[in-house]
Amino acid sequence: MDGLAGLLDGPRARGAFLLRVLLDPPWSIRLEDEAPLSVTAVVRGHLWVCADGEEPLRLEAGDVVVRVGEDHWRIADDPATPDQIVIHPGQLCTTVDGHVVVEEMSQGVRSWGNSPVGETVLLTGVYLLEGEVTRRLLRALPPTLVLRCGELDTPLTALVPGLTPAQLDLGWKANRQALAEIKRVADGLGAQVIVFDLGYPRAFSAAVEAMAGELGLRYSPAGRVALEHALQGEAVYLANDGHWTPAGSDLVAAGLAEVVSPRVLAARGRVPQ
Repeated sequence: MDGLAGLLDGPRARGAFLLRVLLDPPWSIRLEDEAPLSVTAVVRGHLWVCADGEEPLRLEAGDVVVRVGEDHWRIADDPATPDQIVIHPGQLCTTVDGHVVVEEMSQGVRSWGNSPVGETVLLTGVYLLEGEVTRRLLRALPPTLVLRCGELDTPLTALVPGLTPAQLDLGWKANRQALAEIKRVADGLGAQVIVFDLGYPRAFSAAVEAMAGELGLRYSPAGRVALEHALQGEAVYLANDGHWTPAGSDLVAAGLAEVVSPRVLAARGRVPQ
């Protein structure tokens, strides 16, 4: 691949973690997920960006902060607010003393925070990026880049607050439509589609299972089982990136095998246990 092709193809996001964050003061979140790129937009309220070695920056509604690099940083309602939550690699969230707060902070599908409404509302995306060209581009950016509302061609506040709940649900509807199309193609090929998720937030996992049922697809709780084992202290996830360990992969594979039809297993020379 030449330089131009790399420049055009390089900035691709994989493993994007997208979330709506709902917060009431006082709040402070320490970000130790070590993702190379994150983008956070303030929909309502404000936040302070506090990075080691940098002056705290206040963002208002409509502002966007782009954070580059794997250094740890924090966001808060006030720079003086002590850290309450820590986000680890793999987007695992705990209290500062290590208590997992996956369920306590869940506020529904793709929503998280300490409030069901939120005096402050954020939209955040965390990305893992591939390609040497992309890495060179990231190195050219400052660690913290703030775009003010007036600097954006289309202010965020003009796009988000006026949307109806149905419009805000477009992403979920798009996922459902894509899954329905995958089922259609799989049915034509005589293949079987199994739907599963990571098990958290619980409301999201339940919504995925319900959607699978509506579409006539098999659902596996394998991700939930893996999460329960992790919460019991087993080494299910890799420490630095949140992917499964070999033991975690075995757990998930066993869970998926339980819902694969005997016909499909027989076609692959497998005998269900």
